[in-house]
Amino acid sequence: MTDSTVDADLEDEYWDDEEWEDDDYVFVPEDRGIGRKFAYVGVAFVLVIFLVLGLGGYWLINQINPSDGGSGEPVTLVIPNDAGLATISRLLEEKGVVTNATIFRYYAKWKDISTVRAGEYDRLHTNDSMDDVIARLDQGPVPPKFSEVTFPEGLWLAESAATAIETYPEMDPFEFGAVLTAPDTPRSIYQPEGKPFDGFLFPATYRVEDPDRGNEQKLIDQMIKQFDTVGQEIGLENATAMLEGQSGDVVITPYDAITVASLIEGEANQPAERARVARVIYNRLERDMSLGLDASVLFALGERKTELTRSDLDIDSPFNTRKYGGIPPTPINSPGKDSLVAALNPSTEEGSDGWLYYVLIDKEGNHLFTDDYDEFLAAGDKARADGVF
Repeated sequence: MTDSTVDADLEDEYWDDEEWEDDDYVFVPEDRGIGRKFAYVGVAFVLVIFLVLGLGGYWLINQINPSDGGSGEPVTLVIPNDAGLATISRLLEEKGVVTNATIFRYYAKWKDISTVRAGEYDRLHTNDSMDDVIARLDQGPVPPKFSEVTFPEGLWLAESAATAIETYPEMDPFEFGAVLTAPDTPRSIYQPEGKPFDGFLFPATYRVEDPDRGNEQKLIDQMIKQFDTVGQEIGLENATAMLEGQSGDVVITPYDAITVASLIEGEANQPAERARVARVIYNRLERDMSLGLDASVLFALGERKTELTRSDLDIDSPFNTRKYGGIPPTPINSPGKDSLVAALNPSTEEGSDGWLYYVLIDKEGNHLFTDDYDEFLAAGDKARADGVF
């Protein structure tokens, strides 16, 4: 028996299938060193991705809702007209309210913010929460701050300008006058072409927003618009038909009625007397008499006086109704609604169709109305003796 034979026999004996059971086998895996390395790299890559996403998410959340949001400095933001979301986002970033305009724009879109009204917004802070900013924008702008200016009835144009400038020193008296002479200034619907703005700056109380305090044009536009509103309310456009036959051959146009209203405003001191003064004016026009009204003489003089001298009464001006007949060429002041109504509705009291004269009889501003010239003179003498004028 050779060595090789012995080895072979031993090998056969050792690997005898009958002596080995299945449980006795040991499986040795193949060498997978390269695969294992790839697995480690993959796991590491996934971990890095999760880390980046986590850090990015944290950064994004902090951009949207900072941990100290709302604790910064107060900010006031003015959003202009027609500003889109991109413009609003940029303004918020410039003011430091949000740190990233792009993120805010997309976040606001995701929040389905629809429209943002123009105006001033407060209660914003630097480094604010985007949710708080969106909620504040949804609430709308703060009510505009305004102040009021009152124009009494019967003011001349120069007096109206002085009243505005006294209330708003930011306004320029020269600019106020320039607006009233500019060809592109919006005119009243009752203002004939070529006629000045006398009579059309309606006397009332106006609210002026702070940004407009120095804006003469806006204030004047308000006053003219208000005149048109009141004119339409009282049917001023129907003046000719309403006054037909009350002034003889003189046809009273809406503009004429405004002029008559300004005369009434300058002459009547008591509300009940406005329609009575109107009746005297139309009676005199019907009889082709001069109106002889002191208020128009004062306008011609350009001076407020309590007494008129002989030389004052002789002033050569178309507004001197003692010297020239008919209605003055323009209104002499800004009449109020009551005077405009009286100009359209002269008194119909018993005997009023004959009234041609009136005279002040007491210090309360009451007048005597009469068709008797001698009674008129006597009442004037008595009032003068009593110190009424």
